[in-house]
Amino acid sequence: MSEVAGILEAAHFAAIKHKAQKRKDVEETPYINHPIGTSDSV
Repeated sequence: MSEVAGILEAAHFAAIKHKAQKRKDVEETPYINHPIGTSDSV
């Protein structure tokens, strides 16, 4: 499995497990959006 495929598989797993969690922002965005959105800064 490539490194990218592993990261995508982990993100998919986390999205499924945290699908009911919402952030406390005005839009109540899904919890998983934040770590995925900030991952390009690493």
